[in-house]
Amino acid sequence: MTLDYAAVNKAILDGRDIDERVVSKNDDFYTYLLNNKVAYYYASVLSTRPTPAEARILEKGKYFQARYEKTMQLIQKVCSDNNIPYLLYKTHKYIPGMMDGDIDLLVSKEHFDRFLQYFTQLGFKTAEDEPGKGKCEHPDYCLIEPHTNVSWQGGEYLKDNLLWANPRQVSVGGQRYHTVSYEVEMLAVLSMILFSPEYLDLYSLKTMHYFDEQRMDKKTMLANSVHPKLTEEILIFYEKLVVPYSKKMPLFLPNTTFTRLWTKHFLSQKNIKLYLLHLLFFFYWKYRYRLIDKLPFTHHHDWQH
Repeated sequence: MTLDYAAVNKAILDGRDIDERVVSKNDDFYTYLLNNKVAYYYASVLSTRPTPAEARILEKGKYFQARYEKTMQLIQKVCSDNNIPYLLYKTHKYIPGMMDGDIDLLVSKEHFDRFLQYFTQLGFKTAEDEPGKGKCEHPDYCLIEPHTNVSWQGGEYLKDNLLWANPRQVSVGGQRYHTVSYEVEMLAVLSMILFSPEYLDLYSLKTMHYFDEQRMDKKTMLANSVHPKLTEEILIFYEKLVVPYSKKMPLFLPNTTFTRLWTKHFLSQKNIKLYLLHLLFFFYWKYRYRLIDKLPFTHHHDWQH
């Protein structure tokens, strides 16, 4: 039985339970929720008829949450003890979700090397894997990725004065931590649509709607973008998006749209190897998903074991 995408998409975006017949009569239902990063949101908030599959999702969620809280406590201690300001970035879940990936942070350029050094001393494997972006790996903690800017493959996309402006506080496990403004968070989601991995899932769409409801200052966003015209075009693409409820999500950018936007980005970067490789990966990921229902950069192996 083909999954009723219209029923699932509309229920998730409207924030309500899904008809029992849709849930019980299709084996692909939970895979679809996982592909759209809304499995935990559905199981913990929307479902009024808990199933064994949802119980497993919630139980696995406890593990991820405990690891996240433990990692955040360590980050807070290291940075507080060593006077390193930081902001959570692209990590906090504004729609109930589980942090099953890496923790992204903004750290100033002057503190970046010291940040890596302190985590090396704690037994983490650390490296600057891209200019202005690091990795701190340890089997007992989340992967920690400090950034000096909103960047991708060495390119920086925001001016420094917006990065640290209007920080907010969020709660993780009852502890308060600082995170970036809604404007920076929205720009992070928009940049992911173009760079990595070029599709829009239900969770990202709900999050973007949430940022819109917070009355972001879009003029400030664009004024502080290194590539304001490109950023504006991606923002307009999102604002004009009428969700085709009957279509299977996530939605990849249309081929012509992606090629045109990516070419504009290439003209500013002038890296022909990266340009060609990313075009190749875009079409590979898009059509692999259509054929075998597998997306890039997912953590399904963690959720399904």
